[in-house]
Amino acid sequence: VPKPRLYRALGVSLCKTPPPKDVRLSILNDIWKTATKITDLPLYLEVSEVFVEYIAKNFSDREVNIFLKDVIKHVKKNQMLDDTQIHAPLEAMVRKIVESTTDLARVLSMANFLPVVDFLSKSDKVSLSKLVLSKFVEVGQTTSDPVMIHTLFDLARNIHDSIDELTYGDERRQVSELIVNVIRKVDYGRDLERQLNLYVDCRRAFTQLDQVTFELVIRVCLLVVKAHRFMTGKHNRKTSAFVKACLAYAHITIPSLDGAFLKLRLYLQCAQVGLVNGMVSQGEAFLKSAVQLIPEVPAVLIEGRGERKLKTKTEGEMLPFVLNLSSFLLVFPGHPKNGPFHLVKGLLNAVQKYEPWAKPCVGKCKLYLGLIRLFATFAQSKFPYHVDKVDSNDTLFGNNDIYQTSLTQILDTLLTQTLNQLQGIVEEKKDNRDAKNDQSEMALDFVNILLSTFTMNKSTATLVVKLYRLAGEVKTHEKYMLRTLAHIEQKKGTWYQDITTQLKAKK
Repeated sequence: VPKPRLYRALGVSLCKTPPPKDVRLSILNDIWKTATKITDLPLYLEVSEVFVEYIAKNFSDREVNIFLKDVIKHVKKNQMLDDTQIHAPLEAMVRKIVESTTDLARVLSMANFLPVVDFLSKSDKVSLSKLVLSKFVEVGQTTSDPVMIHTLFDLARNIHDSIDELTYGDERRQVSELIVNVIRKVDYGRDLERQLNLYVDCRRAFTQLDQVTFELVIRVCLLVVKAHRFMTGKHNRKTSAFVKACLAYAHITIPSLDGAFLKLRLYLQCAQVGLVNGMVSQGEAFLKSAVQLIPEVPAVLIEGRGERKLKTKTEGEMLPFVLNLSSFLLVFPGHPKNGPFHLVKGLLNAVQKYEPWAKPCVGKCKLYLGLIRLFATFAQSKFPYHVDKVDSNDTLFGNNDIYQTSLTQILDTLLTQTLNQLQGIVEEKKDNRDAKNDQSEMALDFVNILLSTFTMNKSTATLVVKLYRLAGEVKTHEKYMLRTLAHIEQKKGTWYQDITTQLKAKK
């Protein structure tokens, strides 16, 4: 049996049953005086692969680093050797070092660790990069050490650059989540500018993964929130410039995303963060970008390819987004020249061009009902919520005549369009029971909105009765109808009594 094979067998035994502490180093020195003289590189690496585990488990990083230096010297002497003979043992060595350590930062800072990794093939580097980054994420501690951060992002680039057009969606998601978790672990504390510079570098390095780009914009928004908290909402010239730089970063970055709803959500979040920090013009720019994007969203999104191709209708995601956007528009200040509702008007025009809402449908009807609630709130002398240090329309316009006239015109239009939608739901699908059921439910929702947000008068009372009777054309929502009728009976006033009388009267 060759002597190197005997050393390997001895190394395996030492790993399983370590000798007493006082003789561990002397045993290692005696063995390695001979092992380092092995000229056959594959045999040398066989022995090294075993003893690196023994050293990593029983000695400090200093000894591991010295050992790796000897490995590098041997590999460089045999560079003409077939790479396939050295990749496997080298990968096994690096893997054992990473798995054995309790302090990954010390391992990554070793002078000879990354040079060993550089000997590996591209696929091996990707595999080990994933292992190291996963180990770092598992530790749970943040870092601001520049050497550590540089090394981590070199490894992250290894796995990012392994992604191409043929990479499956699951692999993309796993890589994205790993890189995102690494980004979250880097924290420079109160040095926000340094943190922003890091995110600029990340944007340049990780261009192929939407999830990473999305996370970077979220991180930048969190920097703005931190700045707001540090300054208790009172920015000076320096912090104001920093906030503007962060918002500019987001405005430049968001269009690079492929996902339409990723862009929409980020535009809205950035507008909200901007408004909280008093950046009204920047917030308005984000909102306009979101509104302009809505008509471009297709009716169906196609993800994946081949057998994994997945088709998803976008209406289910678009409706809650638009309603969320509209609720934010309540506190957003109107424009001194374009009027108090110029953004809402732009939103109304945009949704008309959204493909699934080109014809009457339940989704568009729900949207109009939500916008009716919005404008009913716009009519209040004091809005139910505000953004600190930002004047909303109730303060800026004070319910003056021009404001009330414009509000009434839009509200009248919304009421008419909602009625048209209700009628159109059934006309589009004649003799369709589901369409009648949807119409009935929407009619009852409309009734309850009128009851809770409108001052009752003759025209409103007539509309309530008409809608309630429309809902009663099918028997699917009888419990909902009874609860609605009970609600009307409990309300005080002559109009409500008249409505109750009409609804209880036999047809």
